[in-house]
Amino acid sequence: MADDDLMRFGVTMPRNLLEQLDKLVDEQGYSSRSDFIRRLARQALVQREFESGNEQVVGTLTLVYEHRRVNLGHKLNDIQHKHLSVVISSLHVHLSGDDCLEVLVLQGESQQVRALADDLKCLRGVKLAKLSVASSAGPDG
Repeated sequence: MADDDLMRFGVTMPRNLLEQLDKLVDEQGYSSRSDFIRRLARQALVQREFESGNEQVVGTLTLVYEHRRVNLGHKLNDIQHKHLSVVISSLHVHLSGDDCLEVLVLQGESQQVRALADDLKCLRGVKLAKLSVASSAGPDG
């Protein structure tokens, strides 16, 4: 985006909220409030696009699950194989004697990505399932 494409607008908020925002901007290393607010706007737009359409997206699905749960590993693998067209890669980590972490890198139509996440997150023994998406052709800026 060229600098001459930038638009200025005002935001009104309570002093307490602004102080907290400034602290967060500083802690996360943003150069300005504007940079931080642009990031939040992009995230909200990508999430809306993901939820309302069938756009091409990339993302990750992070799972924490009980590895000793009978047949859970097989079920997780079977579901991933059913959705092979969207699973690009996976990473498996042994967290403890009881729990494993799996991170799936996904790419495909948002409906397919959602279907995979929904199929995996409701399996008994899955403790956490967090889907993070970004549009392949995300908003400019």
